[in-house]
Order: sequence, then C-alpha cells, then structure tokens
Amino acid sequence: QKGSFQVWRYDRFDLSGFLSKDERKKAGKELANQLSAKWERSFDVKGQIKGEETLRTIGSCDDLFSAREEGFSYGSVGAAGAYSYIGIACYALRHIVEGKTATLSALEELKLDMSITEDLPAEVAFKKSGKKGESWSDVEKLEFKGATGINEITFKSEGTTHLLGRIASGDFNDDGVSDVIIHLLHSVESSNDFNRKLYVLTRNSPDELLSVVAEYDVLD
Repeated sequence: QKGSFQVWRYDRFDLSGFLSKDERKKAGKELANQLSAKWERSFDVKGQIKGEETLRTIGSCDDLFSAREEGFSYGSVGAAGAYSYIGIACYALRHIVEGKTATLSALEELKLDMSITEDLPAEVAFKKSGKKGESWSDVEKLEFKGATGINEITFKSEGTTHLLGRIASGDFNDDGVSDVIIHLLHSVESSNDFNRKLYVLTRNSPDELLSVVAEYDVLD
C-alpha cells in the first residue's frame, strides 16, 4: 500500500519544552532549528581523550550527537531520567527532520492497543529473552492498562510498568518503505530502575513481525 509521512502529537516528546524562552523564539517553527538550540539545562558526560578521563558539558542535541559519536557517556546518576528523556527526544527529532515520505507501507493495520504487543519483536521486551520470530507478547505476560496520554498507552507485567508512545511514521532509512518511531519506557515498580529506548521499526507485509531498523539508549 502507498506510504506516507506523519508526525503524531505526543506531548512527552515536544523538545521545545526543554528549551528556554529565548531559544524557543530563535528556533521558531522549524524543527531542524531545535537540534542546535540550547536546552534550559546542561549535563556532564565523560569520555577518554588521549587516555585520560575527561568531562564535557553538553547543552543541545547537536552537542549530544557529537559527544556520543566520540565515545562519551552519561557522567552522573542523579539526573539520568531527565538526560535519557531529552536524549531520546533528540534522536526522534533528527529522524523526523531527515525523514521522507514513504512510497510503500505495511503499517496500516498497526494499532495503538494491546494488539501492538503481537506486532513488536521480543527484543523490545524488558526481560530480554525469546527466539527469533517471537513477539513481545510471546515472552512477557502483559496486561493492557489503557491510554495514559495522547498517542501513549501503558501495560503492566509482574513488578514492571511499560509505557509506549507513538511518535512518527515515514521513511527514516531511505529505502522507500514506511517505518514507525516509538518510545518505550520500562519502569520497575519497587525501585528507581528503568530502561528507556527509542525504536525505529519496519516490515514489508502486514503479516510480518516488525523488525528493528535502529534503537537508541542514551544511557548505554
């Protein structure tokens, strides 16, 4: 079927909310401008330069991309949640800015409800297990809790809450086939442990499991 390009309203990933008022004005309505715009707060990342551990302060998406390409990783425990939140939003925005309208799509039947757990591959599960060809619902016993926001749904499994958000669809790897970008947050209820990832997924037929084109975890 014919593809498209669509960005859904998803308040959790409105990057402009992380910018100061002045930066929001400068960026305007052009999403690409938000990649270089300064955040309202900055973060320290650590890496190795000539064999010595070095700290670097980053304060924009472009800073984050450069630091990660050079092998820098997050340097503080205290604000890990905020850092992962902003970092994942940056990668989502970059894909949206660089994305194209797809010419073919097998995503029309993909719904934001319990059925999506049968379409997602087992590798998105919090408990990493399963064989190739298994879905998320095959490897984790999930209970659908309903919508928790615009384009956002929540599931529960034993001791864990799973929040899934739909961000955009389009051609994000330049092959002409429609992909979908989702945010997935696994939170352990008895502790502060969490795992937040951004996935770009695709498939060539509505009968196939989605496959991972790219995934991002800025705390890895």
